[in-house]
Amino acid sequence: MLVKCLRTDLLVILLISIFSAEITAKSNTHISGFGSIVGYHADGSELAFRSNIASSHSGQRGEIEFLDLSLVGFQLNHQFNANWELVGQLVVRSEPTEDVTDRIKLFTLNYSPNADWLIRVGRFSPKLYLLSDTRFIGYAQDSIYPVHDFYAQIPLTSIDGFDIGYQKRFGSILFTANAYSGVADIWAGIDGASVITSLKDILGANLGFEYESWLVRFGYTQASHDGFGVDQRVEQFLTSLAFPPAEFGVAGWTDALAMYDAYKIKDTKFSYSSLAFEYNHFDGLLRGELGKLSTDSYLAPDTTAGYLQYSYRIDKFAPFIIVSAIHSEDGYKPQTLPGAELLAVWSQVTQSDFAASFNALEQSLNIKFEQQSIAFGARLDLFADVAFKVQFERNWVGQNGGGLWIRESISSNAATTIDTLTFGIDWVF
Repeated sequence: MLVKCLRTDLLVILLISIFSAEITAKSNTHISGFGSIVGYHADGSELAFRSNIASSHSGQRGEIEFLDLSLVGFQLNHQFNANWELVGQLVVRSEPTEDVTDRIKLFTLNYSPNADWLIRVGRFSPKLYLLSDTRFIGYAQDSIYPVHDFYAQIPLTSIDGFDIGYQKRFGSILFTANAYSGVADIWAGIDGASVITSLKDILGANLGFEYESWLVRFGYTQASHDGFGVDQRVEQFLTSLAFPPAEFGVAGWTDALAMYDAYKIKDTKFSYSSLAFEYNHFDGLLRGELGKLSTDSYLAPDTTAGYLQYSYRIDKFAPFIIVSAIHSEDGYKPQTLPGAELLAVWSQVTQSDFAASFNALEQSLNIKFEQQSIAFGARLDLFADVAFKVQFERNWVGQNGGGLWIRESISSNAATTIDTLTFGIDWVF
């Protein structure tokens, strides 16, 4: 069995961190940290499991993958006075990055004029999900990784901008609200390459209610896409199919411009609506989320996803079960196809395979997420601040619905069932 090992430098940091004590530099400065060593084996042969679509690492039958989910993080909280605070979080993990600043997941200057208001400026985690603030802190959750069907499709962990939060108690009900705006770069693994998805004009808001053991939250976020680096080449490619030179003696493809409209993503709108609840009572925790992603481009399919999770704590032992699903709308299918003669003459002129390029482009407009899953697992807290975990997940992936996975083809796969066994250790210090 092939075992994918951690890089030596990261492993050393992780092992040292396990035995690190909490550091307090000054009375108003608090430094803490967290870490995870996680490995998994997925028994798929055509599809390789990855924890989210931004991951550059994956695992399939015969491999144990450690690089995808293992990490170490450090957090600094500096209190200037009763109203001002600086918060920073650095996460070291194997991920696509352009520079060291990509490792900084949180860096905000917080201003709280009173107990009701909190204003944050800088890099922060928008509250798209229940786990937004603790996505990298495995110790804070019973499961080893965020629910695959729900969290893998939008790996947005932070934005650069501002967030305004408000909370007020009315009797036994705590009302919470926040609004935020900013920009973000999201890495995504597409056809074996790491691609930056740039979002701008991000606007979002959440309303929440807490009553006794219940929490309910509604959220809405919208953004526009800043385009890909290949957009101009795609436009030139489809324009050449629509309007070939007269000397070629072949007719242009009538649906070429319609296909470009389906592809065009720059300045298109994204919106994400969510409903979340949590019931935390004595030793039981019931949690669920439902999300709807809508876009104006077929490059990012409209999806609906949700899950239910229940955990029960018996002293230091906490078994859990998760059921989840994700469904996406159908992609783009042109009414006609470019003629074989048109593709052949352009291939000869450009010394490239126009038919293969067209096929790849068409597949990129038909990426789907179609699967249902059930997961069982358990957490064991043998020591203070250290948790051992194991998790088994079965995924039923629909035909051509493996967009959350790594596959040889951009958009096609056979319907299949895949089992993933994950084990790990999480800690805080």
